[in-house]
Amino acid sequence: MTLDAYFKRIGYTGAPRPDLETLNALMRAHVFAVPFENLDIYAARPAEFSVEAAFDQIVTQRQGGWCYEMNELFGWVLTQLGFEVTRLAGGVRRQALGDAALGNHLCLMVHLDQRYLVDVGFGSSQVFAIPLEEAVTNHSPIQFALRPIENGFWRLHEGGLKSFISYDFKPEPADEALLRQRFTEQVTDPESIFRKTLVTKIRRDKAHYVLRGRKLETLWSGRSEARFVDNVDDLRDTLKAVFTLDIPYLDDLWPAICDRHRQMFPLTRD
Repeated sequence: MTLDAYFKRIGYTGAPRPDLETLNALMRAHVFAVPFENLDIYAARPAEFSVEAAFDQIVTQRQGGWCYEMNELFGWVLTQLGFEVTRLAGGVRRQALGDAALGNHLCLMVHLDQRYLVDVGFGSSQVFAIPLEEAVTNHSPIQFALRPIENGFWRLHEGGLKSFISYDFKPEPADEALLRQRFTEQVTDPESIFRKTLVTKIRRDKAHYVLRGRKLETLWSGRSEARFVDNVDDLRDTLKAVFTLDIPYLDDLWPAICDRHRQMFPLTRD
C-alpha cells in the first residue's frame, strides 16, 4: 500500500499537505475517479472490512466501493498525510429507523481550523469538506443541508432540508465493534438493500450518474434524464463506459437484476 499508487488511481498530481486545499482536491479527485458501487456484495462475494482489502479493491483492482471501503481507504490516506481524522458511526435513515440504524455508515471528521465532515462514500455526492456548522452547501448538482438535532447528533440531508435522504452522526470516535457488526449485517443479510439492489454512482464533469438495477439516471443542475438498460450486454457496456467498471460475472447476476426491476417498476415492460 503506497500513497503514490492511490494518487495514480485517482489522478491526483498535486503536492499534498495537511490543509483544506489538499483535502478538497483529494475529495474531488476521488469521487470523480472511484465509483460508489456494491457489485461484490450484490453478488454475495466475500467481503472484508479492512484498509488492506479496501486498498486492494479500489487501487490494485481498480474497482469502486461503498462507504466502509471508500472512507476506510480515504481516512488512511489522510492520516498518512498528517491530517487529524476521526472515524464516525453514521446512521443512514435514522430519522425513520431510529438508533438501530447507527453504524450502518462510516464517515469521517477532519480537524483543521475547525471540524469538517468528510465523506467520499455517500454515493459519490459530497465533493468538498463540509464545516461542522448549520448550513446549506452546494455540491452541484446536489445540495446538502447540515444541522444539529437532539442529544448531540447532527443530520446531513442529501438534497436540502426537505429531503428524506439523510444520515445522523455524533462528532465523536465511532464504536468500532458496532461498525464491524453493521458491516457484516449489510454484507450477509439477504434483506440488506445492498444485497437486494445493484447500485453504482459516480461524478462525471457536471453530471452525477446513478445506476440502480436497470435504471440509469443522469443528474445535472436543474434537470435529469433516465433510461433502462435493455440487456446484460447493455449493462456491461454502461458499466464500462460510464463507471469504468469491468465486471466478469454480470451474466450470473442478470436474472436477479431483472427480478428486482420488476419489483421496483411493476408497470414497465421488459
